[in-house]
Amino acid sequence: MDNDARYNYCRQLLHEWPAWGTLERADAVVWLRNEGLSLRKLARTAGCSEGTIRNYELLGRTRYYWRQAHYNGRISMRRLVQLAREAQKQRAALRQR
Repeated sequence: MDNDARYNYCRQLLHEWPAWGTLERADAVVWLRNEGLSLRKLARTAGCSEGTIRNYELLGRTRYYWRQAHYNGRISMRRLVQLAREAQKQRAALRQR
């Protein structure tokens, strides 16, 4: 997919952004990032900060059971981001060994 097609698809998906839930947004961000869209372009298109997009990407890459806990209302988005960051740090530490 070339850059123009990615950008148009991004605009099309993010048109529905306000109606989506947290996990739907996270899945969309992961998909678009995997397609090569930059954080900055996603943030500008979505009308939010790069940090928010980074958090959505983290959420989209979290473990299934954490996502389910958030979906069921047992943990907040903030806690889910904390868990994802801790797991990311642990993976990085394991890779450095």
